[in-house]
Amino acid sequence: MDIMLIETINRKKRQSLIFMLIAFLVFSVYLLVTDENSHLPELVRSVAITPSKNIKAVNLVDHNNNLINLEQFKKHWTFVFFGFTNCPDICPATISQLVQVKNGIKGNSQFKDDFKIFFVSVDPMRDSLEHLKQYMTYFDSSFVGMTGSEESILDFEENLGAFHKIETPNSYGGYSVQHTADVFLINNKGQLVAKFQPPMNTEKVVKQFFEFVSLQNQISG
Repeated sequence: MDIMLIETINRKKRQSLIFMLIAFLVFSVYLLVTDENSHLPELVRSVAITPSKNIKAVNLVDHNNNLINLEQFKKHWTFVFFGFTNCPDICPATISQLVQVKNGIKGNSQFKDDFKIFFVSVDPMRDSLEHLKQYMTYFDSSFVGMTGSEESILDFEENLGAFHKIETPNSYGGYSVQHTADVFLINNKGQLVAKFQPPMNTEKVVKQFFEFVSLQNQISG
């Protein structure tokens, strides 16, 4: 048989085997995730991160000039949202919804644990700590604004699977920032457990939050 024909056949066999291997791996991952999700209540399946992801080192500073590290995320449940104070629409709309979420959680007298809502500015050049504090106070004085160096922000975004991109300044020096719009939920063990996509159904998010708390209490038993 012609050598080139043999090589062609062997190459096609290798390609076929590689394709089958990739398909098997993709299917295996699908089954794994599906199996993990199947153990979750239906209410939280669409937003749950499975498996929960451990947050790595954090190096940010809040609007009161306090250092924020990983230990801060192990003291309470935390909602985290990325943005910038010059954002014209998504940021103020989402923070307003988070005010509703906060009020819904506070309205449950049986929930005694602490929780926080953090707004992480991805625009440290314009968002000074004082400006962040004023911005947070405008919405809710209990919300915590924070930022850091570009490297620290990128590291924290990588933890959660978020991103931002500063656009090219215009002729007046103004610029906008693309950023992840999702709201992230971190439990009091420093683990990412859920991701909510705005615009949010705030009543549902409150119910989902309590479901996650209940699930963790069952595990901790």
